[in-house]
Amino acid sequence: MHKQLFPLVLLFIALCVSACSPRSGKGASMISIDLDKGPIVVDARDYFDQIEIIPLESKDSAFLGQTSLSNFQYFEGKFYFLDRQDHRIRVFDQDGRYLETLNKYGRGPGEYFLEWQLQINPARRTLDVLTQQGRIYSYSLDAEGHPLTRKVDVFDQVVSSSSFIVLPSGDEYVLFGSSSTYALYLVDAGTSEVQPWDYQIPANARASTSYNPLYLNDGKLMYYEGHATGKLFVLNTDDRTMTPHLDWDFGKYNFAENKLQGNAGSLERIQAMDEMSNSMANPVINMYETDKFIFFRFFFRKNWNTAIYDKRQGKVLYTQQTKSGTMFYIQTVIDNAAYVVSDPQHLSQLVDPSLLDPRSRDILANISEDDNYVIIKSTLK
Repeated sequence: MHKQLFPLVLLFIALCVSACSPRSGKGASMISIDLDKGPIVVDARDYFDQIEIIPLESKDSAFLGQTSLSNFQYFEGKFYFLDRQDHRIRVFDQDGRYLETLNKYGRGPGEYFLEWQLQINPARRTLDVLTQQGRIYSYSLDAEGHPLTRKVDVFDQVVSSSSFIVLPSGDEYVLFGSSSTYALYLVDAGTSEVQPWDYQIPANARASTSYNPLYLNDGKLMYYEGHATGKLFVLNTDDRTMTPHLDWDFGKYNFAENKLQGNAGSLERIQAMDEMSNSMANPVINMYETDKFIFFRFFFRKNWNTAIYDKRQGKVLYTQQTKSGTMFYIQTVIDNAAYVVSDPQHLSQLVDPSLLDPRSRDILANISEDDNYVIIKSTLK
C-alpha cells in the first residue's frame, strides 16, 4: 500500500491551483496578517483540551489506499472514508475497528463512477457520493446492503463538479462547478432543478480532492475563494445572494495573478508558483471554523503555515509548529473536534507523546510503520 503524508498532498494541490489578485469586498471585515513578524511558536494546549490517537485496523480488507480530508466523514460514532484508489467506502467505528466496505462502483443502475467526494446527509440518513459528472448518489446508512435511495443527475446543467455540501434540509445541495465552469449551483434534489449564483468566480478558484470551499457554521452556509483570494462569504440560498464576511490581507505579500503566466496545472505554472511563494503568500488553502476560532492554511516562502483568528479578541497569528516541535496542523473540524489523518511514518511530526493521556501514549508506542492510517483527534477548547 502506498502511503503519503497529507500536508505533502495539499502542497502539490496548492501549487497546481493558482490565485487571482485580491479584490475588495464591501461589508467584509479585513483581517491583516503581518508576515514580516514571522511565525509564532504556539502551545497546543491553548487550543486543545485532549488529543487522542485512533489507529485504523490493519487487516487486509481495511487498508486505505488513497483518501483525503474531503473524503473523510464522521457520523454517530463511525468514520467513513472514500478510498479513490479502489473506489470503495470503508467504515470504521470510533475506536478505529473495521466494520465494513461499501462497494457501489460500476456503470450499472445505482452505481457510481468517477466518484469525487463523500458527504453525510443527516436529515435523510444517507451517505451521499458526488461524481465528477455532476451526479449525486444517496445510499442508506441504516438499511442492510445500503441500497440506493436517490440519484440526482444535473450533468447537463453543471457539466462537472469537484465539491459539494448537503444543506440541513437534506433535500438541497450546493455544488462547486469545476473544469470548464467555475460557478456555484443550488440544486433541488427532488426536481434536479439547478439555480446558479449570480456571481463570477475567478477562473482559477478551482476546488480539488483535498479542498472544499463550502462549509456550514452556526446555521450559516459559508463559501471562501481559497486559492483565488481567500475571501469568506455568507451564502443566502433563499435569493442566491452572497454577503462578504471576512477578507484576509497579506499586505505587500498578496498574491498577484498577473505575474503568473501559462495554464493552471502546467509544469511551468507549478514551478512558477513555487518560486513566487518566496515573495507572495498563496491564499487560503483550507479553512475551518468554530465558535471561537477560524483556522486556515496558506503557503509562504516554501512553508506551510496555519493562521489562527481569535474571533473573541479579533486577533490573528500564524504558526508552523508547537512548542514541542510538532506541526500545528488541522485537516478538518467535526463537532468541535479537529482531525488529522496520517500515515504511521509521520506521526512523530504531528504528535507530542507528552500531551497524550496514558492510554493514547501506549497506543502510539505500539503503532508500526506498516500499519494502516492513523486518526489524530484533538478536542477543541
